[in-house]
Amino acid sequence: MGKMGSQFATELRQVPCMLGKLLGSLLAVGGFAGAVLVLTRKSGPSAGDVLWPVLLGISGIAVFVLASRRMARRVASAPTEPVRVTDRARTSLLSWALLLGLVAIVVLGIYLIGG
Repeated sequence: MGKMGSQFATELRQVPCMLGKLLGSLLAVGGFAGAVLVLTRKSGPSAGDVLWPVLLGISGIAVFVLASRRMARRVASAPTEPVRVTDRARTSLLSWALLLGLVAIVVLGIYLIGG
């Protein structure tokens, strides 16, 4: 397997951690945004109304931190090779594909919703 293939395989092994970080960030944003909505939309919300969104936000932060630490541990344990300037300048194929795919999904969603 060539250098590009091994780089792709290394990045492919990091995808679960990347998705874990994405899930954690979405949970945190959704949970804390839900708590703000409950606090601002209801007059006199009870502690139980606010508790679940806050717990969701806190669990999102925990998932994000755990996935980030696991990813850092995997990167640190990977065998290192001397890095050349051309290798450092080369963009990551998988990262760009994920970014462009997510952008396409968001643009399609906005188009369908705004329709």
